Amino acid sequence: MIIQNLVIGKDAEGNDLKCGDICNYEIYGIRRTGMIVYSETIFTFMFQQMSETFPAIPMNCVNMETIEKVISFTGSRLNKRMPLRKQWKAIYNGNLYSLK
Repeated sequence: MIIQNLVIGKDAEGNDLKCGDICNYEIYGIRRTGMIVYSETIFTFMFQQMSETFPAIPMNCVNMETIEKVISFTGSRLNKRMPLRKQWKAIYNGNLYSLK
C-alpha cells in the first residue's frame, strides 16, 4: 500500500523518505533497489523489488545507513528515460490504496 505524503524517515543524505520513493540500499552486503511500500499483512514498511526470488524486504532488515533515495515517484513525475520506468509504475499503481 502507498500512504501518500507520510514521511517515514531520512536517507543517508538527510532526504525525506516516503512511500513510493525508489531507493538504493544494502542488505547483507548486497546493493539493491526497491520502492518503499507499506504492508498491511505484516504492518511494516518494505522495499518492493523487481525480483522473483525476494519481491519485498522489510525496511528493518536493511542497513539503514546505506539507504539512498533515487527518485520520488508520484505517479507522473517519473522520468521517461529512467530504466525500468514501466515496471516501477506498475509496482506503484499496484500498491495504491483508496480509503472508502
